[in-house]
Amino acid sequence: MNYKILPNGNLLITADSNERQSLREQVAHVPDSCHIESDALESLIANSELDWIPEGTTGDLTSAPMLGILGEPTPGGNGPLGAVLVGRWEDPTGTVQVYFCPVVARWAYMRYEVRSFVDDLIETGECRWQGGFAEPQITKSEQ
Repeated sequence: MNYKILPNGNLLITADSNERQSLREQVAHVPDSCHIESDALESLIANSELDWIPEGTTGDLTSAPMLGILGEPTPGGNGPLGAVLVGRWEDPTGTVQVYFCPVVARWAYMRYEVRSFVDDLIETGECRWQGGFAEPQITKSEQ
């Protein structure tokens, strides 16, 4: 699977014909396609900057599946869109700190109440997620 951040800030995830067939086969063995959502995006998440964002992290009042881009771990817990707890370890002074990765971008699949994004991937080869970056991003051509 691949993804692209669209000019309007939304996220587009695409699946090729082989990936769509694999998803069809996975769905055939479960009662509801929402049960394979994590598995469906496992390879994409493992090989990209995208991460699952836990419910409630960003302050959005939704239970929609959410993907995001995380910043570098820092002690504290501040981020423009919330922060994800990543662990506790000693800082350079030997003090144990709680570290969080700030959420710098996030996207939610807002049709989650009526269907799974897996259904979109199977049927059309793409699914659209709403959201974007906390701050405008400068592209290489603008630098």
